[in-house]
Amino acid sequence: MAVSGSRPATKRDFPWWLAVAGAIALGVALLIATSDLYAQVFAIVSRGIGITVFVTVVGFALATAVGLGIALMSLSGSLALRQIARFYVEIIRGVPVLVLLFWIAFAGVPIVVTGWNAVTASLQEAGILGELRVRDISLLWRAIIALSIGYSAFIAEVFRAGIQSVDEGQVEAAKRSGFRASSVFASLFCRRRSAPSCRRSAMISWPWSRIHPSSRCSALPTSPRWARSMRRARSAFLRPIPSLPISISF
Repeated sequence: MAVSGSRPATKRDFPWWLAVAGAIALGVALLIATSDLYAQVFAIVSRGIGITVFVTVVGFALATAVGLGIALMSLSGSLALRQIARFYVEIIRGVPVLVLLFWIAFAGVPIVVTGWNAVTASLQEAGILGELRVRDISLLWRAIIALSIGYSAFIAEVFRAGIQSVDEGQVEAAKRSGFRASSVFASLFCRRRSAPSCRRSAMISWPWSRIHPSSRCSALPTSPRWARSMRRARSAFLRPIPSLPISISF
């Protein structure tokens, strides 16, 4: 008896979850449109959306650059570079993001500023450079740096797995054809068939998945004006239930 090679057709479920989400969004929109208090609070909350997008985009770009460098170090022929990369990935991945956030903001940045002033002391005395102060680096950028360091360790593993998934025969064929190492490396990231793990769901989903953890930046007063507005908005509610629709919309 011949077995058909075609896969059986599966019946797709109706996306009820999408309908429920749309109904919730519609209800929130009606609350905002019909209540001056909800409209005022939503206007305040919406200011944080810009901060969230900025932190996510800039943090992901920096984390991608650092992660790519760490991935190349982990695949290097140098034992020292491989060990440094492995140390970075294993340690950073084991540190909670919130702990890393506070350490970078209140310990790491002051240490770097002190070291920078010590190295450039002669240039500062000559008037070429000015003295760098800790308060010159805003808490927003400290949070971005902390998130970039934390997420770069995970992105490094994505890049490393993607590069190692490429067949060695393709790399050897490119080298024997006269391509330089830089050209071979560029082909791995520019051609869809050459780097399936680097260009598909793993990297595409990362910016979206980083939007939620970016809320940890609220532990730092990255935007004092927005924080004061949120405190005033919370004081406007005499009970916690009305703030739930606003939280859902955010």
